[in-house]
Amino acid sequence: MRKFFFNLSTFLLVLLSSVMLCHQAVGAAVCPSGWMSYGSYCYRALYGPGRTFQEARAACADSGGDLLWAETQEELDWALQGGRFGIREHWGQCGNCSQTYSGWIGAQGATLSDSQQSSDLIWLMDGSPVSFKFSWYLGKPKLSPNDFVSLTEATSPSRLRTDLKTDKKFPICKMNSNSEREPCPSNEWLQFEGFCYLLVKGSNGRNLTEAVSDCRRRDPSAHLLWVTSQAEMDWVMDFSARNWRLREDYRAQCRDCRFQGDAAWTGLYRDEADGGNFKWLKDNSNVDVTVKWFVLDPGNPPRNYAYIYGTTNDLYFRTYSPEAKHYHFCKAPVFVSTTAPTGVTATTTIATREPTSTHETVTSPPTSSDLTTPQSTHETSTDLSTTNTAPQGACPSQNWLQFSGFCYLLVKGSNGRNLTEAMSDCQRRDPSAHLLWVTSQAEMDWVMDFSARNWRLREDYRAQCRDCRNLGDAAWTGLYRDEADGGNFKWLIDNSNLDVTVNWFFLEPGNPPRNYGYIYETVSSLYFRTYSPESKHYHFCKAPVFVSTTAPTHTPTTTNILTTESTTLVTSESTTQTGPTSSSSVTTSATILADYTTYSKSTPDTTQTESTIEATQS
Repeated sequence: MRKFFFNLSTFLLVLLSSVMLCHQAVGAAVCPSGWMSYGSYCYRALYGPGRTFQEARAACADSGGDLLWAETQEELDWALQGGRFGIREHWGQCGNCSQTYSGWIGAQGATLSDSQQSSDLIWLMDGSPVSFKFSWYLGKPKLSPNDFVSLTEATSPSRLRTDLKTDKKFPICKMNSNSEREPCPSNEWLQFEGFCYLLVKGSNGRNLTEAVSDCRRRDPSAHLLWVTSQAEMDWVMDFSARNWRLREDYRAQCRDCRFQGDAAWTGLYRDEADGGNFKWLKDNSNVDVTVKWFVLDPGNPPRNYAYIYGTTNDLYFRTYSPEAKHYHFCKAPVFVSTTAPTGVTATTTIATREPTSTHETVTSPPTSSDLTTPQSTHETSTDLSTTNTAPQGACPSQNWLQFSGFCYLLVKGSNGRNLTEAMSDCQRRDPSAHLLWVTSQAEMDWVMDFSARNWRLREDYRAQCRDCRNLGDAAWTGLYRDEADGGNFKWLIDNSNLDVTVNWFFLEPGNPPRNYGYIYETVSSLYFRTYSPESKHYHFCKAPVFVSTTAPTHTPTTTNILTTESTTLVTSESTTQTGPTSSSSVTTSATILADYTTYSKSTPDTTQTESTIEATQS
């Protein structure tokens, strides 16, 4: 009997241990390779040449997070366990560093006192005060200007110390895990060997430039189909297994597609400047797989852009000029971290005609032959009860706020926009609108009044936005640094100089190429910060109050926006421009959506959502 109870007790103990391990596995953060998990976050030190405090923070931001912050004493104690980040063993890589065996974390004090208390420190991630005790190296922090905190593994357990912001150390980064995200952007995409694929169909087609933009809108890492192996090409072109239903749905659904085109754009094109070699739009790489061409294809220039053509029993490649309306294939890497992987996209000029209205559905064979799930972006805009809304007709809609002759809108939603997309979106909403500019200190104070405006930027950004920069809590404005004019800050709308006081966040403005200003919200205040323009955020629009039958307009001067992922210079459009003509040319880029303004004006899924919101609130 004792043996029975002993065995039973052992069994229950093993069972309980197994349940606990399963529970821990389910609740643990899913982190990219090289990152450690604790709770719902991921952590790592970035080895290599040492970085100043500001450089370290920028490096963490590029990895999708920020310098380490702690929300509880337990989390900080976990980070301080001896050798947690491997700094000492990798210190030989930090050739320009002093022998401190330390890495920067995201805490700073304005003026540290000669004490062991941390009450005068803040976490830079959100500006909140440090609410628990730090374990200091040698018992206390150094005095100002040694105001920047690092973690040293010179002792065990590790300790915290303060140093000059110009000292060189490793960055210690932290970011949200994304354990709930699926490998592909949505379940409509098909997966094959590390990549996701989508055939976008619907009642309207897109020209080539619109197709590129649409793929990028669906996921920041997506582009028109490119192929890197023969196995991948064979998988895509397998008529029976894939069952794309390209020909059937093209003829049955698409109203403005090229007659009997039975086609879907890909990223394959002929580079006439390089002897007519075929390449992929995504990165200008050469085609190194066998392409199954249709009879008499590829066509002659200017029919340089390739699509997949569906017959009754097979798939082929053909070429045509880029203004034709077709369906299109998108491709994106499988999701493996909190920041979507991106590729460097070379500049390719594509001539297009002005697109017409587009209503889309997506089809994902073979699970469904008639899928009609719209891929829409649900947007909201801030409507506050604490500030009087504009009289009907004075502003573009009831969602805008009015102040001293102008209307203001914070555009939120489930997706963010890079700077160029944000600018185009403002002008799509009203011809006279642009990204926020400020002409008086009273106006700046009104916008930045945290309590009175109650923009709810931080809360809604974290709760709603799926593809915004991790913990960005930000909304683009029209403020930018003009490096060609000595680094002076100006407004994008008209290149006018900044002549009001800006409430900058700590260590801001950042260094080039982080030249573009956004409003950043902490738990209790609003600040300006700068970042590079391809980052996805919410955005602020501003427009003059309507005073006549024709909306007043501003004519902004030409301003070039340089992205970090492309050498393409994108020019902000005039507010009087309605769209490109057949002789205009648009540039395709991985981070700047070509012809986005014209496309945005014609996409009803978002407009319909906004109209519904406005009708409800009015």
